[in-house]
This record gives sequence, C-alpha cells and structure tokens, in this order.
Amino acid sequence: MKNGKVISFWSPVHGQGKITTNACLISTYLSLIEDEKQVLSMDSQFIYSRMQELLKEDAEDGTSQIYTFVHSRNLDSEKLRIFTSGVIENRLYLLGSTKQSLVGEKVTEHLKDIIKCARESYDYVIIDTNSGTFNKNTKKVLENSDLVIVNLPQEGHILDKFFGGKERFYHEALDKTKYICVIGNYHPYKHFNLKKIKRWYGIKEIYKIPNNEELHKSISDQRLVEWMISNYNIDKKDDNREFINSISEIVDRIRESDNKRRSGFSFL
Repeated sequence: MKNGKVISFWSPVHGQGKITTNACLISTYLSLIEDEKQVLSMDSQFIYSRMQELLKEDAEDGTSQIYTFVHSRNLDSEKLRIFTSGVIENRLYLLGSTKQSLVGEKVTEHLKDIIKCARESYDYVIIDTNSGTFNKNTKKVLENSDLVIVNLPQEGHILDKFFGGKERFYHEALDKTKYICVIGNYHPYKHFNLKKIKRWYGIKEIYKIPNNEELHKSISDQRLVEWMISNYNIDKKDDNREFINSISEIVDRIRESDNKRRSGFSFL
C-alpha cells in the first residue's frame, strides 16, 4: 500500500488563475519525470470535468462506476484503480467524470474517502478544485492536501487582496497546510513581473508558468499531453525551453521531499 502525496490546485478567482491547465501540465510532466511512480489526476467535483477534456476526453466514466462502492462505504484502493483511465501507460491516470449531476453530487459527499483510497493507490494525486472560498468540497481537499498550488493571475489588484489576506481571496484552509504560489499565463514584460512581485509583497518563493502560444494551440486541438511529451526533452536552445524549465522548477518543488533523482526518461 502506498502513501502518496496529494497536491491540490486552487485559485481565489474563477477563470483567471489557469487552475485546470496548470494542474494538467504539472501532472503530465510529473508522470514523465518520475520513473516507476504513478500519478492520478482528478476533479473535486466529478461532473463535466475540464481536466478530462484536456487530458483524455474519451476517458471512461469512473465516477459513476465507483458510485455503488462509495455509497456502501466499500471503496478501497484496488477498486479505485480499476475505474481509472490510463493517459500515459503505467504513468499518468485519470478518474473520469460523470454527466449525471445526481451521481456526481452523491460521490462528492465521500470525497475524503476517495482521496484516502487514491493516496493508497498512487504515488501522486493531483486534484483540480473549484476556485473561490465558499465551496465546501474545496475546503475538504485543501485540508487533506500535502501541498496546495495557489494559482494567481498577474494582476496587481488580485495579488494585493490575496497577499493582504482579504476575505474571499485568501482561503482559511491555507493556514493549516503548506502552499506555494504560481503565476499562470505569465508575461515577463507586464508591470508586475516576478521580481517586482517578490519585492512588493516580501515573499521569497513564487513560481511562474509563462504564456505560450504553442500550448494554447495544443489545448484547442486537444493535444496537451502530446505537446508536453514532444517538448519534454527539447534542446536548450529551443523556444519552448524556458517554458519547460518553469514547469520543471515547480515539479522539483513538489518532489523535493522524495529524495529521488530525475530519471531522464525519454519518449524520443
């Protein structure tokens, strides 16, 4: 039985923090870099998952399949594994969502049990949560996470409210767990660049995921995973190298307690 790390992705604002995109990028890269370790990606809502659209649109409805087991409190790690779909063989898996609202709501009531089973079955569990501070399921996920990735837009008025601890912009669950901040869709020439953010708010640790037009196109074409695989071992002089380096820095931060050296796995 494993004792996997639960990494949740959250943002104080809807539609600006790039939560789902960032969660998919990190889970994909993490699955490529980790040899003999497995990653599960899942959505905390279980209904019409955007994460599923990006990783594997045709994934089986694992949520409906585990419904009977969670309802009877008979779900375990082995049963959970049966109902997940492979995205990258033996590396990245997805718990598919349902289109049945009632089933999704019922399954969500057992979210803590599902997280426990996922932790016991996978080395890393990446959870895409609802943004904002009012969702009860989000609170459950954040409190049961080993690390929270706070996804922030590169906008001064939002950063002011989050780092200032303003109500509705700072989640109380963050007081009880470790978290790091990531600026999504980052533009280096915007007024609030990373150096200025660190100095202005007096923080030492903050990460970025740069804006990348090729990535946007791959998302539109539903080829995010293929794009990440093709860029995993790119040359140092390639235009996408900075982007991959930024993803790598975040993944290294996630892995830092595992004491495991990068495997150098190649799909080329």
